[in-house]
Amino acid sequence: MAARPQRGIDTVNTPPSVDVLGDTVDHGSMLERPLTQAERAIELPRYTLLDVIGQGGFGRVYAAHDPVLDRTVAIKLLRRAPSSMMLDGSTSRIRSQQRAQRKLLREAHALAKLGHPNIVAVYDAGTYARPDDDEREGVFIVMEYIDGLTLDRWLTAAPRTWSEILAVFRAAGEGLVVAHAKGFCHRDFKPGNIMVTREGAVKVLDFGLASAQRNERTEPIRPLSSALEAVGVAGDTTTPTQADHIIGTPAYMAPEQWLGRATGPHSDQFSFCLALYEAIFGRSPFPGAKLEERIASLLQARYDPAPEDSPVPPRVIEAVRRGLAFRYQERYSSMSALLDALDLGVTFTTGVTAATIPNRSFHEHNTSREEQRAIRDCITWIEPGIIRYWEVPTPTIYTISLMRAQLDELIRSVDAFSMVVDIRRAYMPSQQVMEVIRGMFMDPHLVHVAAAAPDPIFRFGASFVFQPVRAEGTWSLHDTMDEALARARASLQDEGLTSS
Repeated sequence: MAARPQRGIDTVNTPPSVDVLGDTVDHGSMLERPLTQAERAIELPRYTLLDVIGQGGFGRVYAAHDPVLDRTVAIKLLRRAPSSMMLDGSTSRIRSQQRAQRKLLREAHALAKLGHPNIVAVYDAGTYARPDDDEREGVFIVMEYIDGLTLDRWLTAAPRTWSEILAVFRAAGEGLVVAHAKGFCHRDFKPGNIMVTREGAVKVLDFGLASAQRNERTEPIRPLSSALEAVGVAGDTTTPTQADHIIGTPAYMAPEQWLGRATGPHSDQFSFCLALYEAIFGRSPFPGAKLEERIASLLQARYDPAPEDSPVPPRVIEAVRRGLAFRYQERYSSMSALLDALDLGVTFTTGVTAATIPNRSFHEHNTSREEQRAIRDCITWIEPGIIRYWEVPTPTIYTISLMRAQLDELIRSVDAFSMVVDIRRAYMPSQQVMEVIRGMFMDPHLVHVAAAAPDPIFRFGASFVFQPVRAEGTWSLHDTMDEALARARASLQDEGLTSS
């Protein structure tokens, strides 16, 4: 990637491009052109193609109309594999095309499982009759239409500060966290696969290379040039060799992708940090004027230090640098851990704790990582055998799910426990939320629930929660937390247990 002036310091006027195996592809380009006659002849079930809005290595993306729901969608169609991917012989060409079809359907299946505000939504997928080939079908995938810019275009549209860039990457990182938690790694994270909408929302795109986390290996990749052939990887005798195809975009691939080793979330973390470093500093962290030279530096674990006069906090630089470690064991244990480290250097964190959670409705799309931690901390051990449940001011299904997950973690190896519940600051929940709250007290190891509810209305609401799920005598209401705690201790003693 060509060097760019440092973000937040100089204005950038030229959109970036990435040199991929000798071909320059503008990953930020939105073609925005009318359909050709051949494209107009494509017949899809239900959908009508409108315009071409982009393309990638195997697919072209169209704006389309969905007449059933009367909305604009984005549709990716598989086209013939590019000539650089074709091998000699018709059988090899068919295999190449079949791989591309499986890639596109894999993208649909992956996206369908990854519902999250920071991941593009998939609506439909299937096959269609290709007008250019009577014998084989094409594959299509229908996604949400995003009105915005790819990240590389967004970076050049106006001067951006490091904190603005970091906020966008953190949002994209949240999408990766969800993908990893559901068993998928992206394997092709790069600025061209991130969109920023006009409203400022961030979406991760193109899960066409996504795979289930099975420590998947690929063959080592043939060197791009003689410059790579001369690379000696420190501490390893592996040398890149011939491969059928490349899994990922060379400019953003992790060392293990080049060397044919197991890939996984740690590979996404490397690509994330590489793209973030370039976005903030306008250049690669690996020295070299050409892509081949930068890849050689990457495989030799040679890094360029960040500019000494950079306004970026050292803690952010160190977090990114660790995510770029050659050995994945030296990176962060997860994307979530990386995002936590990046939070340390951001000046707009809320500083919220379990004791200072604000009175508002928390949902997945509006809750920061710091607020998530504070909500989980509302479930905690206060002494052996006794857990405190401190209800947030405005309970929601989302906050209860966070606390239930924390409770499950705390009692994983516990035979019996009691709980004191502080609902003195909480508002009466809706019937739907109340049903979810009841799930907190449906555990075979829970001996007794003692709630502090001094107000008669709070007592009335608490009885509606406990009575349907707790047997008589296994729950009690008290005026103070001290009384509730004493009752919880007594319940353990009644069972022949002790809290001390």
